[in-house]
Amino acid sequence: MTAQPLHILHVIGDLEAAKGGPPVVALCLAAAQAEALGRPGGIAGRTGRVTLAAVDTGLPRLDPHTVLSGPPPEALTIRLLPGPTGRLSRFTGSHAAADLTALIAQADVLVIHGVWIPILPVAGRIARRLGKPFVLFPHGVLDPWAVAAKSLKKRLALLAGYGGLIRSAAAVQALSPYEQRCLTDGGWHTRVRVIPNGVFPRQIDPLPEPGAFRHTLPALADHPFILFLARLHPGKGLHLLADAAARLHPAHPDLHFVIAGPDEGAAADLNAQIARLNLTHRFHLTGPIYDRRKFAALADAFAFALPSEHEGFSMSIVEAMACARPVVISPECNFPAVAQADAGVITPRDPAAIAAAIDTLLRNPQQASEMGRRARQLVLERYTWPAIAEQSVGWLAGLADHPPASGPREAQPHTGR
Repeated sequence: MTAQPLHILHVIGDLEAAKGGPPVVALCLAAAQAEALGRPGGIAGRTGRVTLAAVDTGLPRLDPHTVLSGPPPEALTIRLLPGPTGRLSRFTGSHAAADLTALIAQADVLVIHGVWIPILPVAGRIARRLGKPFVLFPHGVLDPWAVAAKSLKKRLALLAGYGGLIRSAAAVQALSPYEQRCLTDGGWHTRVRVIPNGVFPRQIDPLPEPGAFRHTLPALADHPFILFLARLHPGKGLHLLADAAARLHPAHPDLHFVIAGPDEGAAADLNAQIARLNLTHRFHLTGPIYDRRKFAALADAFAFALPSEHEGFSMSIVEAMACARPVVISPECNFPAVAQADAGVITPRDPAAIAAAIDTLLRNPQQASEMGRRARQLVLERYTWPAIAEQSVGWLAGLADHPPASGPREAQPHTGR
């Protein structure tokens, strides 16, 4: 007996290009699922289609062709929901209710991306009313570090409907074992499955031509550089990287640092710090870089560094490894697979330790190259969108065919440190 076609609906707050992160992941996951379901035979005989719904905020949106490194699959439909019509609807999400009702009625199972966005509890309530199971994909916003920010506001939000969104999910998707522990130990949900993010093989095979990024920054010449690719946020450890650079400078005077990402409060302090350290000529703040240029920067870098104070699941680490770069990261990046695969160095958030890790790689280029090779192999084995889509579609199909019975959870969520 042939299984019925599966219709997956993804709901996310918006697809604004400037936000990156969750919008990019939602688009990539939906596209990978659509590619799998749309090919002859589908996944284990299951074919179908995927819809991605997001509010039209009027701001520039992600370009699917660019993000996906090719045209979107035929089995993927992107639907834009109407934006708020007034101050009240901005907080209630009512502006999207009619469109969401029509979309959810046609779907077999939903994936709701995020938590603290008004249209998401609306989607959850409609799904419950129509008897459609949904997976909540919080993208790290329910771990203690994230919840502690504006915790009072979030406690009130849980009472105002967001708690119902979390509790009524058929299951929750975590990006890593760390996030899974946060969700279960924090009392958010008892049914949590780990499915990570990834890259499309076509994005990294072939890699951009060597030197493609260097040509955009003539000051780099042929000198080695360390790449930081993330938001310029105080929690990302840029001040530690600058102090490590000062320690490295006497032994490696030609070493440069490229700092790529949108400024979220750390750029001014970093510029002041590197000026005091007399390293302005060795640091290059490029602003955010995306798509093919991002992979070109990674391919030209000697190594990638992220001494962050917290990461739930860093796409930048995955992308760096996909480009065969060794990574120097902190334990707080919560990526133990790096050490397990000997694909880089996990080092304490201390300038001396960070400098020592980078110094060891610079003095042993063959070792660094071997780490990069193992890093790329790790990504190809565990973190590609086609493989992730197969896991995800199989799981969602099971939930659609046999929705778990709802019931009280075993614990109450913690909303403070």
